[in-house]
Amino acid sequence: FGHYLSPAIEGRRILGATYDRWDDAVPSLWPEPDAASDAANQEALATALPTLARALTTVTGKRAALRATTPDHLPLAGPAPRADQPGDAYDGLYLLTGLGSTGLVTAPLCAEVICAQLFDEPMPVMAPTLTAINPARFIERAVKRGVPINYQERRIWHFHEEVDRMIGIDRIPEHLRVEQLMAPYVSD
Repeated sequence: FGHYLSPAIEGRRILGATYDRWDDAVPSLWPEPDAASDAANQEALATALPTLARALTTVTGKRAALRATTPDHLPLAGPAPRADQPGDAYDGLYLLTGLGSTGLVTAPLCAEVICAQLFDEPMPVMAPTLTAINPARFIERAVKRGVPINYQERRIWHFHEEVDRMIGIDRIPEHLRVEQLMAPYVSD
């Protein structure tokens, strides 16, 4: 039903979740639970499982969190693409991220895909699935649409700068700071 409902554990269940956008995906301030999101979750449950929804009337707690996801809600699993050279990937660098709310079920299969790529083994998924989770898909789409790829790089850079600021750049060793790690991969 597009949301989730946990099994009952000690008489409690967890209902979630939404994919609400949060300030350009920069976690400057962690989100607070939102009444509209709560209502959307409860409405989805009432539509999918009306009898159970009527039985679940007491809310004992709420939380909100951010999760790594992609614009199409599909994971990125495979060679890390080079934005400066579309169609090419960084040698030996693979991505497994953007799992969103499906990480527990998609991570093992995505890991199998990466292992098959690394060791030149048969793919555990069909070609359309491999295309759907290809980390280069956004760069390839941008190239087809004529959108400057550097825009996407700058968004990634901005996110990492914000994370550095949040945790205190002075507490990060010089060689591990984002500007040092990302410099070889981001053009001006």
